[in-house]
Amino acid sequence: MVIGYSRLLQNISTGNTPNYYQQVNNIEVLHDGVHDWVGGDMSYVRMAPYDPLFYMHHTFIDYIWQQFRTRQSSSR
Repeated sequence: MVIGYSRLLQNISTGNTPNYYQQVNNIEVLHDGVHDWVGGDMSYVRMAPYDPLFYMHHTFIDYIWQQFRTRQSSSR
């Protein structure tokens, strides 16, 4: 599933609700999915930091989060 970047930034965090994993825009759900999709060491919490993709992935997640924060502060 591909989500448009601007749509993702509109509603990145949807909170802790009973249907958490069905919230396709939730950054945590998207983050977890990449770990599962890459597989290998990325699938295991204790081993994930040993995979070089781990750092690239988390850098991108940080970038998306900052874009969200910037848009939130500029809309006030």
